[in-house]
Amino acid sequence: VLWSCTFAFSCNLLLLVVFEILDVIDSSLRLLDWQLTIWALLLLLTGVLPWYHSYRAFSSSGTFWSRRAGPLSGMCYLVFLYCFWRLGKNLALGGNLFSLRQAISRLGVMGTWFISILSGYAAVDFPYSYLSLFIRPVEENEISAMEDQYRQALEVCAEKKKRILLINQEVEKQAATRPARPGASLIGAIRGMLWTGSGQPGSPRETLRALNAELSTWETLAQALLVELLELKAHHARALDSQTLLGHMRNGLGYAMSGYCMYRVLTSFKALLVGEDFSSDPVSR
Repeated sequence: VLWSCTFAFSCNLLLLVVFEILDVIDSSLRLLDWQLTIWALLLLLTGVLPWYHSYRAFSSSGTFWSRRAGPLSGMCYLVFLYCFWRLGKNLALGGNLFSLRQAISRLGVMGTWFISILSGYAAVDFPYSYLSLFIRPVEENEISAMEDQYRQALEVCAEKKKRILLINQEVEKQAATRPARPGASLIGAIRGMLWTGSGQPGSPRETLRALNAELSTWETLAQALLVELLELKAHHARALDSQTLLGHMRNGLGYAMSGYCMYRVLTSFKALLVGEDFSSDPVSR
């Protein structure tokens, strides 16, 4: 619901910009729509969403944190408000935090930061995901060998589990068929339990402990082999996909994006070293 509301108000904000350029709707109605949309977005971005995300994070982090999700989320929200206010102080925005202009200024700065971070990540991830240069060639025999190792690990785990089950059944059968000696003292019974306990080498409990440790090791190995097998299959699928027409198109897009990123890096260096007029932009011109 919150995502839908944020998306709807954001689309409405974009439409308002278009309406301002085209001068389609009455100015008084546009002004009312501007105020409703901006205040609704400010309420969502600075009030509801920060508290809700912190509350969901604490409520899904276990019993200890979920019982204290309300107070902890309130404390996190207060910390967010302080950082939001300090952001304007450090950037010399000044003014009252709860004024419309100051809130929009701070949100604009934060939005610019996030867009820069996401753009930098996309500029690196897009060529890496699309260029066939970074695709690891995987042969069918590698996948077959990894599948054999994973199958062997599963067979060993199944064998260990079967041995553990058989030993448990044998211990239960021996305990059920053991005759009770009348007149046996409590000390003798305790001594018998300790004699068949875990301290004696070769005893059932010692064997079970060793088998459980081996089973845990083999299960960990099987999980690691499964992860590596899935990675090999994913690389093999990417290698096969890169040989299709769609794969060649993605490869071309990756090279084009790499060239554009290099062009932007060079122009940025030129602007820093030589200097450039930053007082105007294409929209202003």
